[in-house]
Amino acid sequence: MNIIWFSEIRWDYLKTRKQHLLSHFPSKDNILFIQPYNLSKKKYLKSVPKNIVCKTVPIFRGGNRLSMVLSNSSFIRLVTYTLLTMYTKLLVKKYLRGTADVICISNIFYIPIIKQLNDPIVWDYNDDPEQFGPIPEWISKLYNNILSNKKTKIISCSKGLNQYIYTKFSNKPITIPNGVELKKFLNYKDNYKSNKKLIIGYVGIVSKWFFDFDLIKIISKKYPICEIRIYGPKDKNALRDIEEISSLQNVTIYPEQNYDVLPSIISGFSIGLIPLKSFEKVWRAASGKLLQYLAVGIPVVSVYMEQYAGLNNLILCKTHEEFVNGIDYYLKNENVMLKKNNLSEYDWIVLADQYRKILTNNIDKNENLNL
Repeated sequence: MNIIWFSEIRWDYLKTRKQHLLSHFPSKDNILFIQPYNLSKKKYLKSVPKNIVCKTVPIFRGGNRLSMVLSNSSFIRLVTYTLLTMYTKLLVKKYLRGTADVICISNIFYIPIIKQLNDPIVWDYNDDPEQFGPIPEWISKLYNNILSNKKTKIISCSKGLNQYIYTKFSNKPITIPNGVELKKFLNYKDNYKSNKKLIIGYVGIVSKWFFDFDLIKIISKKYPICEIRIYGPKDKNALRDIEEISSLQNVTIYPEQNYDVLPSIISGFSIGLIPLKSFEKVWRAASGKLLQYLAVGIPVVSVYMEQYAGLNNLILCKTHEEFVNGIDYYLKNENVMLKKNNLSEYDWIVLADQYRKILTNNIDKNENLNL
């Protein structure tokens, strides 16, 4: 199968949903991974599977003032996207022998290109792209048209997102949740009792819009004997907030780490934390980091996420008080043996197989979206 994936991040920057899925596709598949230009030179993934070719196709981006101004000029965007579409077609010709069986997309700004390719489309809906800053009106209109078209297959990452998607687009999605590499993370250590230090830890993006800085302040003050460790990429818009919590005596902010060392880092936590702001969009999310914590074998206190309700060793919270109560529970019961979770349904190997079956079984090559 020949696949194009239009991504919102570089392949080698962070190992996210798309990298996990595509890495477990059969080696006989030919995959062209289209990624946006990024000024950052940081690389956290060491290798790319041999059947995947990564190519940069620069695009206009939301949140950038110059990009927004230029993209709102009909002439500039016509010329720009015409050239970018021509370049993309050359890449398809070179690396996919001229044709794609399916287009997977997770980046709203590539829509003007994919609408010119006339291939079946699968939208990988891991987040609502319109919640991450301003989107030009003309892009937003194309986005709503493509997601409302019944010929577009939508794959979402959570049960909570499904109802939201159906209500907004009247297009029923299929759920393939986020997962975990069980072979890498499962039972990396037996349980958190082996760690003598009391460490409350978080691994993930520290975002201005979603990270709950006030919660970290509350936990820091409530548990002065605990060390709070935060690992991950930092949103440039959140630098002032990050500096403020960094000044707290028991809070340490670490740079983002290579994916391969995450099991070792997480195994050092007494409690895994998902300290995101509590509102409906977050409740619909499905954090892969939460599954990594559970697979390693540590208890987790997280913002509420419907997808994971019912898992063992997990306390889901909607308020700061519930977070404090959850941490209290695990600190007071640190000698209690944790219950085992059967996470086999969340194994990326299993999920990739399910995902690929959707691509092969539900795509009609003769369908044209006519956007």
